[in-house]
Parts: sequence; C-alpha cells; structure tokens
Amino acid sequence: MNRYKKIIIFIIFLLIFIINTILVINNNVDNFDNYIYELIYWDSSLFTKLFKGITFFGSTIFIIIVFIVNLIINKNKRKAIFQDLAILLAHISCEAIKLLVARPRPEGINLVSEKSFSYPSGHTMISTIIYGLFMYDVINSKMKKKNKVLICSMLSTLLLFIAISRIYLGAHFASDIIGGFSLGIIFLIGYTTLFKNKLR
Repeated sequence: MNRYKKIIIFIIFLLIFIINTILVINNNVDNFDNYIYELIYWDSSLFTKLFKGITFFGSTIFIIIVFIVNLIINKNKRKAIFQDLAILLAHISCEAIKLLVARPRPEGINLVSEKSFSYPSGHTMISTIIYGLFMYDVINSKMKKKNKVLICSMLSTLLLFIAISRIYLGAHFASDIIGGFSLGIIFLIGYTTLFKNKLR
C-alpha cells in the first residue's frame, strides 16, 4: 500500500472515530446499539462458552503473553521492542479515552465482569493492532501469496469474532466496537508508517 492510500485510509478512520465519539458522548447511538445487540445475541450456553473462549484472545492476559513471547522468539529484538511499545502506548491511550468519555458498561445481560468504562473497546482496539502487526509481517514476508491470503483471512476472522464476542457477552455496545476498531486502525497505520524501517 502506497503512502497516499495510507493517508486516505488514516483520515477516513480518524473521521469515523471522531464522529462516532461525538455521537456516543451525546447519547445518539442507543437505537443502533440495541439493534446490533438483538441481532447478535442468541440465548445459548454453547454460544456463551464459545464467545468467552474467543474473547480471551483480546484480553489483558493474552496481551501480556504476546509481549513476552514476542520478545523471546523474535530474532529482531529492536523490532520486538517497537512492536511491544506500540501495543503498550495504544493500551494507555485507550484507557485515557475511557476516562475522558466515562461511558458506563451495558446494563442487563453481563456474561463477563468488567470494571473499567465502556468506550472505546480495548479488546477490539488492541486486537486490531496485534493481529494487524501480524498481518503486516505476513504481507511483507517471502511466503507464497496463497499462504499470505490464508493467514490474513484467519487473523481477520478471529478479529471479527473477538469484536462480536464483546457485544454478545454484554461487555460493550456496538458503538464501542466501532470506536475501538477505528482507533486501532489509526494507530496501526500511523505506527507502520512512522516506524516502517524499524519493523523490518
């Protein structure tokens, strides 16, 4: 992807995040959030177990595991450090925005316990960055194109289901997911552009 395409995508997702945040602050997304929740939620113990398992792959514990494993197995230690710093900075930024917006978690069905504020979705944002960095490495690797497509498709699917799991489990509103995903893309594009030479 060339620089100009990156700039356009960056601006698009920045606008999405700003507009979405304004709508959330002004409580103009209730109908949308309720519609998406009713569309996704099925009263099923099987689905509950499935989504509780999936949501782990965006959890704080999993992020810590990724941090440690990345530092251990990555031969390019400078690259590993910069990747981990990107994730850490994103996490801090997400928590700061949560405090500023101070949106309460959804009420009603809460299949997981969360103590922080709701907007934006930290699971979605950090997962977007982690799996986005994985895809960035795959795309820039020397492996065959069909393998690149397969791996990136699998990671994209996992990211999608992590986002869905947060709504299903009652941890987030759909608008939280949009905020987390758009912010994750903003960080990912900005980071891979600014530190391109340090990620190879």
